[in-house]
Amino acid sequence: MSIILHDFDKEEWQGIRNRYSLGAFIGGSEAPAINGTSSYGGGYSLMRRKLGLDEYPDLSGKINVQRGNTLEPIFLDEASQMLGVGITKPNYMLLHEEHPFMIANFDGVTDQAESYIIEVKTTQSKPKIDLAKKGIVADDWLTQGDHYLHFTQFKGCPNEGEYFKGIIYVIAYHIHHEPILIEVTREERLEHMERLLIKEKAFIDMFNDKIVPEPTGLKDDVDSVKNQYPTKADYGPDEREATQEEQQMRDRYKELTNVETDAKKEKSQIKNILQERMGKGGHRKIAGVCFISEYPSFSKKELIKELEKRELVHLIDEATGKFSKFNIMT
Repeated sequence: MSIILHDFDKEEWQGIRNRYSLGAFIGGSEAPAINGTSSYGGGYSLMRRKLGLDEYPDLSGKINVQRGNTLEPIFLDEASQMLGVGITKPNYMLLHEEHPFMIANFDGVTDQAESYIIEVKTTQSKPKIDLAKKGIVADDWLTQGDHYLHFTQFKGCPNEGEYFKGIIYVIAYHIHHEPILIEVTREERLEHMERLLIKEKAFIDMFNDKIVPEPTGLKDDVDSVKNQYPTKADYGPDEREATQEEQQMRDRYKELTNVETDAKKEKSQIKNILQERMGKGGHRKIAGVCFISEYPSFSKKELIKELEKRELVHLIDEATGKFSKFNIMT
């Protein structure tokens, strides 16, 4: 069952944020880090933040976050028209009655008898957009959905106490294009949901015992380790013998480095061959393979604006230049 824990028409999120960010609770956006499907960080950086050992990054100033918040109602309305159903935004924080560490806040829900959760995603990520155009939802978004699908319909939904039919992802990637709508049913995600639940329970147990999991190689985890242990810090004079596990890790690192080096050489060779063939043929583009692109070499757009304002547009080409770049299509 879903319990309405907070009504944000009556309460401010900032006033209660620390209770949940620094508490034994997991929200949908935190689930990918625990599940290993996040592109940014793992359980290590998330746990350190929840334990108050690291600060949460302030994302409020990021343009993509601001635009996402501003445009979300527009895309919800557009999705409603495309689907031909009503969509309401429940301004609540929900708590899972059976698993009281699980919290959720939905972007929207449909007014159908078999109601769907609506999850709006605004993105400029080319890999995620390419997947969406093929009808595929990125793994981190699916994980967030798996967390949400544990919740039942709540008071005000068409069938209180019943599970949602699934999630409809509204993927907005361009202001002048319709969002991509992808439906994912609860039934097809049941096994993923159960595996995620096991991981979330284990994470909460570690939180209660103040155990921090090992770091991943993702950016947030890398930054956390570097901030704690900068290379200029005094590590002390002591030396110890390596464990067997550490020796194995070092051997694997060396193996991966060799593979990485070989791949880098091969990529460089392919790039050189293609660029030479374009140059010999006098072509700027080999369709579907590679091309030469040009960019302004002078990046201060304010100068260009000023020249335009002063009706000195004819000086733009003299004041700015271009640099060319060889690109292989991926």
